[in-house]
Amino acid sequence: MELRVSGIVYNSFYGDLGGGELRMLEHLRLTRLPREEISVVLHESGPFRGCIESLGINTDQISWWPASRRPVRLVNERVVAWRLRRHFRRRQAGLVFCNTYNDLTMAGRVAKSLGIPVIWRSHADLFPFLEKYPPNRREEMVALVDSTATRILTTTEYDRALILNSGFASDKVHVVPLGVDLLAFKEAPSRRSRLRKEWRVPDHLPLIGFVSRMVPQKGHTVFFAALTDVLKRHPDVRVLVVGDANADGSDPDGFRMALRAYVNKLGLSHCVQFLGFQDDVPGIMSAIDIFVHASLKEPFGSVIVEAMAAGRPVIASRTLGPQEIIIDGSTGLLTPPGESPALATAMLRLLEAPGFAQTLGIKGRKHVEKLYDLSQTIELLDNHFMAMM
Repeated sequence: MELRVSGIVYNSFYGDLGGGELRMLEHLRLTRLPREEISVVLHESGPFRGCIESLGINTDQISWWPASRRPVRLVNERVVAWRLRRHFRRRQAGLVFCNTYNDLTMAGRVAKSLGIPVIWRSHADLFPFLEKYPPNRREEMVALVDSTATRILTTTEYDRALILNSGFASDKVHVVPLGVDLLAFKEAPSRRSRLRKEWRVPDHLPLIGFVSRMVPQKGHTVFFAALTDVLKRHPDVRVLVVGDANADGSDPDGFRMALRAYVNKLGLSHCVQFLGFQDDVPGIMSAIDIFVHASLKEPFGSVIVEAMAAGRPVIASRTLGPQEIIIDGSTGLLTPPGESPALATAMLRLLEAPGFAQTLGIKGRKHVEKLYDLSQTIELLDNHFMAMM
């Protein structure tokens, strides 16, 4: 049966390809909603726009600089609000989707003023960290979310609990987990040998994968420090570091260069390869033997679910997202964030107990099949959209 809806406008403050943007792109690609009824508004330039337009979706960039000096900011906000109202009316919007809190503060307010319902996708990047703000600022942020978002979709149970504890009605906040394409991971093992040959890693050598954006919170330095202890007992270990500071290869803060220098300083350059940004995550996960995720803070951790979908044993830091995904000792291992010795111990445990590592991978895969099947999570997300139209 054909779905009949009015216009749906997706709004994204960011133009780069971070986790939230990739997930929005995933929904745009797989949704059952009529593509001709969908449009996207971006507030900054970047590779995200090209990816959306490749799907044949109408895209509009409305530049917005909320951090500008007050006179400039106020003028810019008025212009952005006017252009958003024009876009919503032109597209006959019946629903506005806000991908970040920033989107809610602008697009959410404009939509509310026009009587258009708003869905906000909470990526556990606001309510878990409310305590760091002064009390009056916290109250202001909570009030804005409550007054603009008609429905809130969280990615985790703990985020939903935090939002409800802030006084929100239970029927307003729903959990829609982030899923993975299980079929893609089922087909990926056929590429294992070819990829390892490209990386010059023989099949018999243990290969550890670290897949993450290159930002300090992801714990690269913690991982490299732990690796020095692992190599003392297993000098044949090889490591792949996948990801970059930005998807376009830029490194504005110089973090990529700093990490490479740190690896050289520790004497690890002979066993560590930096691959940069890669599209074939299923292939990479199938080619490695152990996956490590060492974030100092992590609201979810999609890459953890992807590693588990590939049947790989996973080690992750005991932070908010990973500890909801992983059952410690059963579907993966959790270590204290920022503690290199504990991480080294966990890596050694898997290297020296291959049977246990294999069991973790098998149980992890079954866990993901049950809770994080992308086809089911996309359908659930679509159902929430349709309920609001």
